[in-house]
Amino acid sequence: MKSRRSLLIGPFFVMALLILISSGCNKEDNNPTTIHDTVNVVINKYDTVYIDTSNRDTVMDVEGNIYHTITIGTQTWMVENLRTSHYNDGTEIPYVAEDQTWATLNTPAYCSYNNLYNAYTINSYGFIYNGYAVKTGKLCPKGWHVPSDGEWTILENYLMTKGYNYDNSTNGNNYAKALSSAKEWNWCNVSGSVGNEDFPNKRNATGFSALPAGYRVQDGFHSIYLYGGWWCSTEYEYRTNNLYDRYITYNYSKVFRASSTYQTGLSVRCIKD
Repeated sequence: MKSRRSLLIGPFFVMALLILISSGCNKEDNNPTTIHDTVNVVINKYDTVYIDTSNRDTVMDVEGNIYHTITIGTQTWMVENLRTSHYNDGTEIPYVAEDQTWATLNTPAYCSYNNLYNAYTINSYGFIYNGYAVKTGKLCPKGWHVPSDGEWTILENYLMTKGYNYDNSTNGNNYAKALSSAKEWNWCNVSGSVGNEDFPNKRNATGFSALPAGYRVQDGFHSIYLYGGWWCSTEYEYRTNNLYDRYITYNYSKVFRASSTYQTGLSVRCIKD
């Protein structure tokens, strides 16, 4: 079960909040290569995908999946969630479909949301990984890594002080809209929230393009279109077998700092070394 402290709120509490607020929110080769090109057609194991890489650097993982990148402040991040089924040394990561098996794991694993193994789901949302996979240190392409809690904090402080809050303030945490894709999120009428179409100049202003890929815990998959959560590589010091993470929900303007057990399944965004 996901564990939270202070702002560290568990997913079941999040689900309750989502239901409560929903009355006003309705849905609508082993060496990676850095590429700078104009137009490219990429063929990988899932599908043939057209990618326009005009004025955008990209990085390739060990399987040949290509990810766009964005520089925010002093950091360079992937624009898409990780979607590799192999570590960066070529070793295969075990895929675990059954909830009961996933819940009792003490070894690395990955899955796709609701076990939907199709090109759209994988290319849009990436895979979900447990904390044991993160702890291997081999998920991201070589030259990249799963960000630490401190690296997420650097990003957040940059966004806050550089005016990325939806209300243009330079203090406080209201920059989730600037990190989040302008599509796929459940609609919400809460002012400044990720799901609201207000403040259009702030919507995905960073180009980070965070998507609501949901998460996985002991009883299964939850909250696609409502929630996006991303692992940190940093151990949570107040409880064993937990790592820090960050998450965004459709009905808030904040980015939440949290912790999750190793058995939790979350998305991964890689950051350049």
